[in-house]
Amino acid sequence: MGKNLLDRFYTNSLFSNSIRLGCFFLILFVQLYFFKYIYKTKIIQTTDMSLSIGGSLWQEHHIFLYKVPFLLLLFGTIITYFVVRHKFNKLGKIEQWNWVKGILFFGLNIVIFVLFLFLNFHIIETTGGRYSLLLFLWYLLAAALAISLGFVFFSPKTIIKFVKRFSIQIIISFVLAWLFLNFYTYFQRLWPFFSIVVGKTSHFLLSLIYSDALYSSASTSFGYLYEGIPTVGTPRFAGAIFKECSGIEGMSLFLLFFTIIVIIEWKTINKKKLFVLYPLGIGTMFLINILRVTLLMIAGSEISPAFAAGGFHSNFGWILFAVFFILFEFLSYKWMKT
Repeated sequence: MGKNLLDRFYTNSLFSNSIRLGCFFLILFVQLYFFKYIYKTKIIQTTDMSLSIGGSLWQEHHIFLYKVPFLLLLFGTIITYFVVRHKFNKLGKIEQWNWVKGILFFGLNIVIFVLFLFLNFHIIETTGGRYSLLLFLWYLLAAALAISLGFVFFSPKTIIKFVKRFSIQIIISFVLAWLFLNFYTYFQRLWPFFSIVVGKTSHFLLSLIYSDALYSSASTSFGYLYEGIPTVGTPRFAGAIFKECSGIEGMSLFLLFFTIIVIIEWKTINKKKLFVLYPLGIGTMFLINILRVTLLMIAGSEISPAFAAGGFHSNFGWILFAVFFILFEFLSYKWMKT
């Protein structure tokens, strides 16, 4: 009698093990990114933004949770996957795992996920000084979340073997994540300049379609006037070009991911070609962001403002980035090795 789909998924083969490893990192990334979204949404809903944008409450939460441990964990997870994805076969023979046990651990993972969610909500709503205890619990539940998810796909013995075999790579991955986080912080200070470029270029593209395309060198948000932050659009829908729309995040992530590939393949690539690939990738990523903003304004004007400001605004940028980066890696990988 043939094996069912789950039995094949848990087969102890290099292909099956690699697929499960990819699933582990993908689901962990989705779970972590979900907390990023919830954190930003919840803190906006539970605080008076007119008072807290430049105030201590917003800054404390932003630095305490969103900027430091969360991004470090997120970037460290991504880098670890890129570093070990082609080396999984070096583990040798690993213990066979059972899909029934995997499903049970997935149930445990969901319970921990919910507890982690409540902890994040509690941190957002807490104004006291218990940050050291809360940070300890945050890391504890984050580790439990990752470990329980690991047990969904692999046995405890395999997880221990994996950590021992790739301990140096994991440490290096999180060191790189920390370095990138610092670079990311300084690089993001340039976003007002890029927002002006995005605003003026998007306005030019919109003016080719709409005779009444709008552009303003200032924006208003939560009752505040922001000089130097452009507003672009049409009379039916317009938006301010804040940091999220400036292209700075897409360029930063391209630098991170492409640099990881360069580090992994350093001995086999033609280094001179990097002087072409880096500017080409960063420049194309910036142009894609301009296209995204322009399409956002068109969607808001032609379909509905709610559609443009909702799911389209939240997800379209990530889809474009993922498609571009996959194509860029595919097209440039062989070329930079010749």
